Amino acid sequence: YFFWDVKFPTAQIGNFDTELFSEFFRSLTFNAGITLHIKLIHGINSHHIGEAIFKGVAQSIKNALFIDTRSSNIIPSTKGSL
Repeated sequence: YFFWDVKFPTAQIGNFDTELFSEFFRSLTFNAGITLHIKLIHGINSHHIGEAIFKGVAQSIKNALFIDTRSSNIIPSTKGSL
């Protein structure tokens, strides 16, 4: 599942269409088989918004793939406990 709630203040960053950000992350989400929610809470500079989105998603993926050696035999999931 992919959720996108980002409004860029400009249509382009240099020659790059800001519409392509959502297309990239939609493709990543569907091809990786993950659930991804991206919501802009605050931002006024298109370049910094795009940069923050990439950094935030990268950090989220890194955290999701991190293996905690204290519980290496357990799949980290809240399914069934919420």
